[in-house]
Parts: sequence; C-alpha cells; structure tokens
Amino acid sequence: SLGVFDLARQAALHPEWAGRVAEEIAEIRERIRAAHGTNIRFVIWAGMGGSMEAKSAYNAIGLLRGGPLVYSLDSTDPEKLKSIVDDMQQRAKEPIAKLLPATLVVGMAMGMTSYEPVVNLEKLAGLYDKFKIDSMPNFIYLTLPGSLLDQFAGARGYRRVPLHLDDDNTT
Repeated sequence: SLGVFDLARQAALHPEWAGRVAEEIAEIRERIRAAHGTNIRFVIWAGMGGSMEAKSAYNAIGLLRGGPLVYSLDSTDPEKLKSIVDDMQQRAKEPIAKLLPATLVVGMAMGMTSYEPVVNLEKLAGLYDKFKIDSMPNFIYLTLPGSLLDQFAGARGYRRVPLHLDDDNTT
C-alpha cells in the first residue's frame, strides 16, 4: 500500500475519475443555485486530524485562492465556529443569515466513531434551522458507510460523497 503515492497509477487506470469529480462539483453548485439562487462563496470543512491536513495545507500555501473562501473547522470548541461565522460576516459585510445559503458545509470523518464532525455539523445545521434555511443542498459528507457521521448526516438527507473515488479504501 503506497497510499497517496499510488494515486498516479490509479488515475491512469481510471481516466473517468477527473470527469466524475467535475460532475460532482457541478451538481453540488447547481443544487445550491437551484435552492437558494446563489453561488458558493464559502466552504466550511468540518473534520479532525487527517481529514483536515490537506485542506489546511492547500489553504496555507494559497492553492485555494480564487474560489470560495475555505474554513477548517477542526475543533468542537464553540469559539472556533464563532470565529468562522464572525470572519465570514466581517469579510462579506452581511449577516450570517444571508451568507448561509452561499455556504457549502462539508463533514468528513475517516473513522467509524469520529464524533467531532457530527458535533460541528449539528451546530451548523442548527444555524440553518434557526434562520429557516433549507440546509440539505448545502451539506455534503465524506465518511465510511455506517459511521457516526453517516448515521447523522444520512438521517438528515445530506448528500454522501464516497471517501475514495473507487468507493473502496484504496485511494
């Protein structure tokens, strides 16, 4: 098992993967546009440890510039989410109720019992509920079938995106 170093070989064997990812992104954008009449301006990515490393690194070196502003929600400390919400409002000069429709919320858990993303998605879903905004188009999650995150997000009707492009545990 070469992990991420095996992706080049796997990508060569599966040229359809790039198109699949592009289609997934287009579908997510369209769901938000259709439901709320807006484009994605913010992404809040909720996860812990390895679920956050790549996103945080990409953000730190500027690879995510030019797209939606990406926030890493890697703590269940209420101050972290408050800081994200405050920063969004300060940057946009708009109240959070106007920004939530333009926010993609991603929950990610690599393990069966990871509860931190569930705690954060629950808090975020509560914000959408508070302002009577349909959260279903705005929430996606990546996790193993049957995990705590899958149980929570699946019950709310959120869209599950497989952790691995082959829907296995190889990439």
